[in-house]
Amino acid sequence: MSLNGATAVCPQRPTEPSLLIRPDEVDRFDRGGGVATIPCVGKWNSEKAVVTTGQTVFQPGTACPCS
Repeated sequence: MSLNGATAVCPQRPTEPSLLIRPDEVDRFDRGGGVATIPCVGKWNSEKAVVTTGQTVFQPGTACPCS
């Protein structure tokens, strides 16, 4: 891997099992109204997950619904 011409070195690789999530390869959860969530870690890909984490994407002009 190169960053601005310098080579980055990873001193220690992650131990198994490790998980690399590529957001472009994950099915988004459509919340409606131009809001979608990209799930990262949850029960769908980890036996140890208690909650699902992710990134919520808002299209221009949308907002979090207030309840």
